[in-house]
This record gives sequence, structure tokens and C-alpha cells, in this order.
Amino acid sequence: MGTFKEEGIIEKSYYGVKYFCGILTIILCLAAKLAFGSGCPESDHCWTTQDVIDERIDVYAQKALLKMFSNGGNEAAAASSMLYAVKCGQLNGIYLPNQRVPALRAQKYGGYWTIFQDTDDNSKCYKKTSKPNQKPIIVFRERIKNDRQTMSRALSEAWYGCQIPITEARCFGDSGTHLPPISTSFRATLAVSLIDHRTKKGVPNATLHLLFGAAQVDGKPTDSDGHAVFGIQRRGEYTIAVSGTDAGVAQPVTVNIQRPGVRKETIKLLTRTGETVEPKIPDIKRIELEQKRAALEAELRELQESYEDLKRQHDNLEGEQDPSLKGAYGMIGMAMWANRKEQERVQQQIDNIDRELGE
Repeated sequence: MGTFKEEGIIEKSYYGVKYFCGILTIILCLAAKLAFGSGCPESDHCWTTQDVIDERIDVYAQKALLKMFSNGGNEAAAASSMLYAVKCGQLNGIYLPNQRVPALRAQKYGGYWTIFQDTDDNSKCYKKTSKPNQKPIIVFRERIKNDRQTMSRALSEAWYGCQIPITEARCFGDSGTHLPPISTSFRATLAVSLIDHRTKKGVPNATLHLLFGAAQVDGKPTDSDGHAVFGIQRRGEYTIAVSGTDAGVAQPVTVNIQRPGVRKETIKLLTRTGETVEPKIPDIKRIELEQKRAALEAELRELQESYEDLKRQHDNLEGEQDPSLKGAYGMIGMAMWANRKEQERVQQQIDNIDRELGE
């Protein structure tokens, strides 16, 4: 199965190794998967090197995670969260782009070489799927696989981009030394002002709800000047919603936080003359549906662009008599058909969400 030892660490590679499995080898393969592909750990479980050796984590990513654990601090906390997400099925693995799992997912979008088509980053959280209910995966570039420090930084950035809830950091190693409380290297401040658009004054005693995805991160009351301050520890898109005021209503505001420092945001309260508005908790279900719809629309646009590329290739090969080119012509035609079916599936999901939003 291809094992080797480096710095006292036994590592196993499950992908990219060509070998013939006889009956005995198959039994050994199954035994290894049972040993290294453990499920969601108990709350008091302390991570070990054995936990890091997992078929869903590429061998170079295993080295990077161990480096992050040894560095301690925020890096160790990020490694702990990533490992927990893999073990519990929230993250479907960490891979090079040409390995089986990412390659199969990217196949219908043009192939694994398209994974980094839209970014120069060294890694990314890849959220496109090839089957229902698949979770994100982290993919990193070949060029950084031997640079553990760059790998550590790249995996951390991709991990926070997955927007998976961060878990409390766990201890690592036989010594049972506990890691510091969960935190990230990214820190920003979001200062929000709630203003009555008619009086131009701050609105006190309202509640501002900060949401990350569909989950509420924090809720804070506005002070006498209508201000509230939130601490941000993860890059990403946040939604601010308002409740608890009878002066009027305000539409939720979306804020994309990508840089450390202070970000200021103003929300205008839209007053209604002669009306009292009952305090409302944000409609998290609606926000979740709207975000899902936006993601599906982006996926549909990518499919449409991919279809146009395939069509151009198909048209260029039309009429070719060379057997290999004729075969390619047929395969591209099949890929076009599969792309159209996928477009129909995504459009159907968008239509279903539109019906839910309209009810």
C-alpha cells in the first residue's frame, strides 16, 4: 500500500499509487481504512499523530497539520478544527487537485485544472459537488506541497473560507497538553450605527443580530447613540439584522469582511408614520434560502459558461475524420448533454426556492 517513515511519522498514501490488490492485500487495505478513518471523536479525546493519518487527508496535508500542531497557538487551534471537521463529516477531506475526490467533483465543470481557474491563492475551499449532500473539501496547489510553513498558512485560509463552525481546540500528543482557547489569527472590528433616517439620530435600545451564513454569531444592544461593536475573528460574509425597536424597520445588511482593522457600517431605520412595529427576530430561514439561491445562481452561470466552451470545442471538431478526433467529438457531445442536465437540476432547485420565498 506504500508506507514510508519520515521523522518518526508513519504516513500512508491512498491515492496516486498504482498497485494490484490480491485477496490478502484487499484485507489489509480494509483493515487500514478501519484503523485510520475513524469517526467523530468523543469530547475528551486528545488528538494524536494516528488521528492525523487519514485517507481523506493527503500525506502532504498530514505533514502540514502536524507542523501546525507543533507550532501551537492559533495554528494548532485551526488544525484541531480542520481535523475535527474531517472526522465528523463536515469537511470531506484535504487534497491535491488531481487526486480522485476533487477530480471527480470537478469533472463536470471542465476538469480538475479548473479548480484554481478563478484565483491565484495557494489553496481554496472547494464547494462544488458532483453528488447530493457532499460537503466542502480543501484543495491546495502542487507547488506548495513541500513547504510546510506555506502549507500551514494556505490550509488555514482555506479552512476559514469554508465557513464551517469552529470547534473548541483539543489537546495534542501523549503529554495531554491542552491547546489555547479557540481563536484565529484574523481579527477585525465591525462598528455598526443604527440611524433613524428621518431625525438623523442614533436609535438606542435596539438589538443588532450578527449572522454568519444562517447561524447567529452575536447579538448586541445599541447604546444611547445607536452604536454597537462586534469583534470579528473570521473572514467572510456577515449579515446584520435589526429587532427590538418600535420606531420602524430596517432591511438586513450584508457586509463582506476580508481585512483586519475597523470596518464601519451604518443602517438606516425606515420609519413608518403612525405605525408601531412589533419587535422581530431575523428570519434566519429566509436569509438561508436567499444565500442558497445566490450560490445556485452562481453555479448555474458557471455551468452555462462551461457549456459554451464545450460547444465551441464541439463545433471545431465537427466533420473530423480522424478516429481519435471523432472519439473526442462524441465525448464532448456527452459532456454537453450532462452539462445541460445539470443546468436543469440547478434551475429546478432555484425554482423550488423561489416558490418557498413567495409563500
